[in-house]
Amino acid sequence: MVDGFKKTWLFFPPDELQSMPELADVPSMPPSMAENLDLFARHGLDNNASLIGIDYPSRTLNVYFGEIPPECFEPKVMISTLREIGLPDPSEHMLGLGEHAFGIYVTLGWDSPRIQRVTYAVMTPDPASLPTRLDPTIERFVKSAPYTYDAADRRFVYAVTSSNDGEYCKLQSYYQWRPHMLHLMLLADSAEGLE
Repeated sequence: MVDGFKKTWLFFPPDELQSMPELADVPSMPPSMAENLDLFARHGLDNNASLIGIDYPSRTLNVYFGEIPPECFEPKVMISTLREIGLPDPSEHMLGLGEHAFGIYVTLGWDSPRIQRVTYAVMTPDPASLPTRLDPTIERFVKSAPYTYDAADRRFVYAVTSSNDGEYCKLQSYYQWRPHMLHLMLLADSAEGLE
């Protein structure tokens, strides 16, 4: 069933990461972005928005950050950040993955000043190698998801999200992959999380 336009994405060039205060000044941005500028600044995330995803039916906006200060992935910082936002304390699973993460993104909405979700993302050639147990259905997906590039270059993004409803995981597979994607994802100079 086709039911209309749902989501759009805006990618910023890696050498032109965007300022959160400037984005918050855009009239169509959710007020929750401006409400959380101090938090973004305290964590060194105020001048490095790399991607925005707008989910129209959900009335939410995801902000993905690039060039993230390494301390944002430290367990004590993850715990204090989620507490400050008002989200549940992270599980050991989330803390373990966070130590290998390359990315963080937040979900903001137009109907609340709060950050709704925080996600930590890890890139890996083999999700089974991460400190997590994969459900058998997910294992089958990992083994059978189609791709058009050399198996030695296989990439997945495994993410764990904290929300008021608890934690949940997401797994992204790439059908097509180009080496320049590491540059676009700000991973070109780091093998962190790729092993």
